Amino acid sequence: MLDVDNSGKGNCMYYAYSISLMYYLRAKNDSKTTEDIFNKLKLNEDQKKSLRTLLSQEPHNPFSKHEIKSIIEPVLGRATRNLAGERTVEEFNANPYATPLFTAAKYGLEHYFKQSLQSNGSELANFIDHGFTDPDYTEAEIYRVAGMESAMEKFAAARLPVIVQEFNKQWAEKEKKFEGKAFSKSDIQFHKSILLDDIMSEEIVEFFSANDSKYLNDYKKHLQKEYVWGTEETLMTLHRGIQGERMERNKQGTIDTFHDTAIVLHIHRDGSSPFFQSGTPEMILNNCSNVHWTSKIPDSVFSPRPPVVSVKKPPEEKIVEQPLEKTIVEHNSPLEDEESYPPQQQMISSDLPQEVSVKEDKLFKILDDMKVACDNIPTDHREFNIIEELINNLETQIGIIASKQHLEKKEMAVDRALNFISSASPKLGEYQSWGTLFKNFLSSLLDCIPSFLGGNQIRSGLTKLGIYKEDRRPEIFRAIERVSNKILDAINEQTKSIEENEESIEEAREIPCPIRCLVCRKVGPSKKDQTYSRS
Repeated sequence: MLDVDNSGKGNCMYYAYSISLMYYLRAKNDSKTTEDIFNKLKLNEDQKKSLRTLLSQEPHNPFSKHEIKSIIEPVLGRATRNLAGERTVEEFNANPYATPLFTAAKYGLEHYFKQSLQSNGSELANFIDHGFTDPDYTEAEIYRVAGMESAMEKFAAARLPVIVQEFNKQWAEKEKKFEGKAFSKSDIQFHKSILLDDIMSEEIVEFFSANDSKYLNDYKKHLQKEYVWGTEETLMTLHRGIQGERMERNKQGTIDTFHDTAIVLHIHRDGSSPFFQSGTPEMILNNCSNVHWTSKIPDSVFSPRPPVVSVKKPPEEKIVEQPLEKTIVEHNSPLEDEESYPPQQQMISSDLPQEVSVKEDKLFKILDDMKVACDNIPTDHREFNIIEELINNLETQIGIIASKQHLEKKEMAVDRALNFISSASPKLGEYQSWGTLFKNFLSSLLDCIPSFLGGNQIRSGLTKLGIYKEDRRPEIFRAIERVSNKILDAINEQTKSIEENEESIEEAREIPCPIRCLVCRKVGPSKKDQTYSRS
């Protein structure tokens, strides 16, 4: 494997990506793919010509330092930076709530709204429970844009009357729906907090949309400015743009992922992969000591390939649908069979906003299964009341996690969901089937939570990521790591509980039925009992 350095100076991520891309294109030896990517980068004919000259070289020879510094870096370094900025804007406009930019900006705007609410003596200020102090947010790239914080402060002051008026209007409507229902003070405060958060979310979109998207364009210009550090967040955005990645809902209601050109990108740290990454890499970017990006060129790209001959296919054969589970970029290679890896090991993908609703449906389907199981329990059994309350609580928390809430509120909802299960588990210790259902629910939540948080789908091993030093790593990865670790711990605890319960149930089989009436449905031989166990 060849290690290739670059000129750095704040442009290292874009330079490293450009160098790896050129090696990929030369090995690919497909003029159509090359032209398509060059067009995505908006290169002119002179630039294309100079790059094609390099691509025409013998594939077993590395590019020289002179070629890298005089052609690849100045041409593709600038072009990839421009594409990254443009793609950031496109993704925000397509679904702002799922972007890291939304999460970071919401933190700051909430802070300034809180200041304005406090100065006007409004109780709504109490529902914003943070200052502008968390470095996970305050050091986000959006706050490095000149004048951005001042603009947020002015926007919050100007929009305050609208916020208060809209809150009062919607809360009055909710109070009518709540008539006849008993709510505690804490319940009312909770519902008010959720309502204000929803209104605030709309204001974040309004901030970036106002004045012909002035501040969104300011952010794009910042990202496109020479020497501005390229984060992994921007790297993945750039890679989606190069691939021409898009997601479309099919007739069955699921999501298909399409790429104009699927390229397997791996990320290394100090020369090796810090976590499992699926597929044979075609491009590798290496983060050195958390301060510099370089290229690692796989040995396979130095093996010559025959030119790809484009064959015109019927329209219906141009696009190949991919199963929803295969959100990871696939690469068919005789060296490595991706299907041999279990789904839980697939580490990096690019879940786009459309997939969130599908994963939400999956999670609520498991809750529906729990409801069916609950309906089979006699209502006079202690178990029925415990499960009914638990399911209602879980539905509420999953609704919050799947909604457009602040990351902190989503994490709190995950905590509450785990606490509800932890509280119910000891009371249901003799019911083995519930332990299994809980484990399935927790596993599904772990699978769904990255999409709900709007980041890359990372199912396990997140604590090993460590690609960036603390002030550079996107908050979305931190949030996914925190909630994933909590869920993994809960799954492990539930597994241990199931194993312990199996031993106690075996002992219960030897007790006369009248004494073990609460467990006989789970271990008895009747047809009804067997049916319930399968539910």
